[in-house]
Amino acid sequence: MNSTKIIVIQLKELLYTVVFAVLGLILIGALIFMFLPNKKDKTTQVQYQPGIYSSSFMLKEQPVNLEVTVNENEITSVRLMDMTSELELMYPLVQPTIATLERQIVKHQRVDLTLDSDSPATSQVLLQAVENALSKAKVPQKQVIPQEKVIPPGESIEKKEDAVKPETTSKTDPFKKDTGVQEQKIPTSDE
Repeated sequence: MNSTKIIVIQLKELLYTVVFAVLGLILIGALIFMFLPNKKDKTTQVQYQPGIYSSSFMLKEQPVNLEVTVNENEITSVRLMDMTSELELMYPLVQPTIATLERQIVKHQRVDLTLDSDSPATSQVLLQAVENALSKAKVPQKQVIPQEKVIPPGESIEKKEDAVKPETTSKTDPFKKDTGVQEQKIPTSDE
């Protein structure tokens, strides 16, 4: 025999369930929104002037140029220029070290990395050249300079309230020497 089951749901219970489900979704959405990184903050702070910046260093008394390519907020590439085959033979660790450093710099977007244990001296020279190139690319921070008050033409520098008023002294001033001459207040056009 087939028996049918009848489930009785009260409207009040259904309403509470729907309200709590909606509030739960709103809470989850608010938490996700709050903890996601804000992309607007990154785009408002420009770190670099976009372009290709170079720095040079010496290998066996020959200059080697290093180029760093940046956009407004990130380092996009680092590469060596003018590396002759003679220098590649004399310094075989330079090419693999710059490749490793480029991957780390582009990934982490910073230059203060741990030095390669296989070639720490080469890494140090290359990182210093990258820092020199990035210092050329950095956008200077805006300095807040207090603005001077602009006085319209035809107005006096001193306002009437700010004008220096002549001091009046009394004859009872103990520190004033009595010369026998009385001080007079000179009338101005304002009085």
